[in-house]
Amino acid sequence: MHRSLPFGYVSLALVALMGCSGEDGAPGADGAQGATGAAGAQGATGPAGAAGADGAQGLPGEPGADGSDGRLAYFTGAGVNLEFVSAAIATDGTTTTTFKITDAGGLPLDMDGLFTEGAVSVRFILAYLNEIEPGDPDTYVAYTVRDATNTTTNVTVQQAATDSGGSFELLDPTTGLYRYTFGTMAMDFDGALTHTIAAYATRTVDGVRYVANETHSFRPDGEDVVTTREIVTNDACNTCHGDISAHGGSRKAIGVCITCHSPQTSDPDTGNTVAMSTMIHKIHMGASLPSVVGGTPYRIIGNRGSVHDYSEVHFPQENARCETCHQGAQGDVWMTRASIENCSACHDRTSFDANVPTGYTLHKGGAQPATADCTTCHPATGGLAPVDEAHLTALRDPAKKVEIEILGVSHRGPGDTPVIRFKVMVGGVARNILTSPLTTLRATLAGEASGDYSTYFSATVQGNGASGVLTAVTDGSDGVFEYSTPVFAAPADRAGSWTVALDGYVQPSGEARVAAFTPVMTFAVTGTVAERREVVSNDKCNGCHYDLSAHGGGRKNVAFCVMCHNPDNPGDERAPRVEGASVHIPSVDFRRMIHKIHAGAVLSEDYILGGFPAATEANPAGSPVNFTEEVHYPRAANDCLACHIDGTQALPLANAMHLRPTIEEERTCDEPLADDADSFCDNGFFNVTSTTEIPPITAACTSCHDTSDAMAHALGEVTMTAMGAVETCAVCHGAGREFDAEMFHMIAGE
Repeated sequence: MHRSLPFGYVSLALVALMGCSGEDGAPGADGAQGATGAAGAQGATGPAGAAGADGAQGLPGEPGADGSDGRLAYFTGAGVNLEFVSAAIATDGTTTTTFKITDAGGLPLDMDGLFTEGAVSVRFILAYLNEIEPGDPDTYVAYTVRDATNTTTNVTVQQAATDSGGSFELLDPTTGLYRYTFGTMAMDFDGALTHTIAAYATRTVDGVRYVANETHSFRPDGEDVVTTREIVTNDACNTCHGDISAHGGSRKAIGVCITCHSPQTSDPDTGNTVAMSTMIHKIHMGASLPSVVGGTPYRIIGNRGSVHDYSEVHFPQENARCETCHQGAQGDVWMTRASIENCSACHDRTSFDANVPTGYTLHKGGAQPATADCTTCHPATGGLAPVDEAHLTALRDPAKKVEIEILGVSHRGPGDTPVIRFKVMVGGVARNILTSPLTTLRATLAGEASGDYSTYFSATVQGNGASGVLTAVTDGSDGVFEYSTPVFAAPADRAGSWTVALDGYVQPSGEARVAAFTPVMTFAVTGTVAERREVVSNDKCNGCHYDLSAHGGGRKNVAFCVMCHNPDNPGDERAPRVEGASVHIPSVDFRRMIHKIHAGAVLSEDYILGGFPAATEANPAGSPVNFTEEVHYPRAANDCLACHIDGTQALPLANAMHLRPTIEEERTCDEPLADDADSFCDNGFFNVTSTTEIPPITAACTSCHDTSDAMAHALGEVTMTAMGAVETCAVCHGAGREFDAEMFHMIAGE
């Protein structure tokens, strides 16, 4: 039983305790050890202690697995070659091609330029070849295209172009084998048509840029390619251009050009098509285009708005000679595919609409629909107006060909009057020129032949001003005749070798002049025959000119040209002749004149010669021709072998001691202005006031290198001796020397 204390007792006890306070007693003994309390929270980490000493070296681990083979760096040479291996189009239109890239010696190249010198850039075009009918090629259509916009008009056109977004994969570094996958899909492709991949590769080594162009044709269905397009060949182009190139030099093969330059591509700035069939004809026609003659220039606007004006292009042979360029397997299309579109490339001011625009001429056959079959009237041969006959001019007509052959020269000694025996044929038949004379026949005698000609004489055999004696050797039916003239009579001191030439032509009233190739023959007056050196090849000239002629088309053969165009001929016959005026007369020495004419636009100083007609009372200024403005040479100006026979362009010059200095003159008209009513300088008043002699090597080199600094440099290497000027050019510019002239005239990239 529990009982509670009364509240009062408790209170009393508390009061008693509080109220009684004695001194503290001594400390009691320590109590027993209490139980261990719970662990407290972990404190903050203290600072790191000092590093301990390194432990002993452990044992080597096991060898790892072999890694993949690394690549070797190759010591490669210059150049770049591209060779296609294969191509295919998958059913979804994905196109791939494999190809090799190597240097000129066949060593493989690394496209990135990490393992071989010079990175390689390769661009691709993918196109298919349309067919007019199975097996008959038309033009290419490219899958790879781009949009081009005129920034002024905002006109946008689609143009064939190189692929974008594609990828390269290295397949074999030891052979330079790569795979390219096109970014462009060949959608809806026809597997039975010829497909062509065109590519151009560029690589720069030691500052020289090398280019390779290649094409690869295939059929996506795997069958053999049977239809190809080849109208113009590279060889045909390079006969004149040397090494044809475009777009900064990266496109150098016609097969590449035609994959982009097709009817699907036009110039948004001018609206002109850049299809090869139209553009190239217009470019080469140039100044002869009827539209240009009528005052409308022919222009193409290129990259970044660059203007290419072809209105001043002068084709160096007859425009109608289509075979010049058309040398491919289908080169005869100029005859077989007459159409308004094709023919209007050249005949661009012929209207086929009854409502003839201003400046146009109605087609002789009247108005025609755009779809007209022109071959009905214009077949290749035969028919109403055959194409071949329309393009065959008198200059190339075998039935009108004039031929002259020098058979010999008699009475050729000192004091004699030379007699020239020769034969004439026209159209392959002997011509009796006593009964059927040539329109003009002239004879020229020049000497001395062993060095440079310095003197020449001319006489007219037939035509206006004819003189001398012309006789038939028999009755004239065999075309063999002899001619002599007192003009050629030799003085008693004539010596050495001299050369005769005959130039002649037939020109019926109102028709073209058809001239013979000018034959020459060198004969000995004393001693043995010493032919003049041959520097330039007629064949090389005709590679571009086809049938080189001058002076109205009547004079041909470089060996004849140099007889009159010699170092002593300053060319004063056609100089301006104005009263009270002085004029510098540049030389017409062949070595100086021909270099300057062909250099043309690249010259530093204008090269102006008197043209035809010469100065007269009615026109004292004559007919000056500025070749610096007129001539744009179609190949590299430093390609000396385009004209030169190999070896004749290098120093030292053969027979240099026998070469003559080139003469240039300053003439002044001293005729009093009051002497007559005209301003023409009459004979007797057009006097030489100064003469300049330019040594032969200097004359040749400074014909192109025509700055005052170049002239001063060249003349500074001339030493005057009792024998005349001695040029020391070959000391520095001779074969194998530090500044070998031939090395500096090599074409970069060759």
